[in-house]
Formats: sequence, structure tokens, C-alpha cells
Amino acid sequence: MASLLALLSHPSEIMETETEVTSQAVIFIIDEFDLFASHARQTLLYNLFDIAQSRKAPIAVLGCTTRLDVVERLEKRVKSRFSHRCIYLSLPRSLAAYWKVCRQGLVIERSEAESEGIDARLQGYDEFEKHWTRSIEELYKQQAFQRLLQYHFLATKSAAAFLSEWITRRQDWQGPSPGCTWGWPCRSWT
Repeated sequence: MASLLALLSHPSEIMETETEVTSQAVIFIIDEFDLFASHARQTLLYNLFDIAQSRKAPIAVLGCTTRLDVVERLEKRVKSRFSHRCIYLSLPRSLAAYWKVCRQGLVIERSEAESEGIDARLQGYDEFEKHWTRSIEELYKQQAFQRLLQYHFLATKSAAAFLSEWITRRQDWQGPSPGCTWGWPCRSWT
């Protein structure tokens, strides 16, 4: 923690003199912010908010969560340094919109693959991509998959929770069905 605070400190604080050094802005994006707010001491949040508030370093802290009560979970000392600027984004309002979000976690488009460093020019990549996308669309038509999708839509609307459970259930899969050359997406999902 000390090294992180030293890294974030303004150069004049370290040398105890005023300098004309320009600092570069840093944005901390904390996913699942509610887990940090649930921690007993919340030291990391306190220190980040304290540095941001005192303008010692040009930083911003962006916390992402699905919980609406996260601000109430903050300790009094942390809450006093929090700017109370909240932006609420709406979750998918229909099952079709929710599936569109979840599908993005299951299917990768060529442009996304290339931006992630995957060489889409490899032999067989196009065939695999088409087969994978078709397999996911077939999976979407299965009743058990639809039930899981609908359950998560009605319960949390969290794509991460849906994908985690789906992947966990896939671990029970025993092997490809006969005639399937690409593996598990061909098999019916139960």
C-alpha cells in the first residue's frame, strides 16, 4: 500500500519542494465495487478517494457495480471523501436485449478478435468462427439454455453471472456427440 501511495503522490510531496513537473492523469476503474465496499476496513478506497479529493495527484476513481446500495455500504470516513457523483445505467429491459448482451460474451466477431491480438488470418479460422457462431445460435434454441437465460434475466440481469454459471455447467460435459468435429457446442445442452 505504501508503494502505491508513493507512486500516486505529487512530486513536490516526495521532494518536499514545489516543482514545475506536470503529472499525468490516472483513472482507476474498479469493477465489482461493492466487494471493495464490503471489506471491513476499506483502506484502499479511503486512500484513493483521499488522494482524489485533496488534488495531490490527478486521479479519478470509477467504481462499477450492479448494486444500488453500494454508497450506504461505505464507511463514514470513506463516504466523506466520496464525491457522491453516481451515474446509473439501465439494465436490459427485455429478454432479447439481455440475450444480445450475453451473446457478446460467447461469440467473437472478426474485428474484435483482431483487436484482441488473435490472428484471424490463420488457416481454418473463418470455418471455426462460422461453426462456433452457428453452434451458439443452436444452443440458444435449446429449452434448458433458455431456462437458464431467463432465470438470470429475471433474477439479476447480470451477464457475468449467466456466463459464469453456463461455463460451470459446461464442465460436466463428457465429450463430443457422434459426428461432431468441433467439440462440445454441437452437443445438446442440459
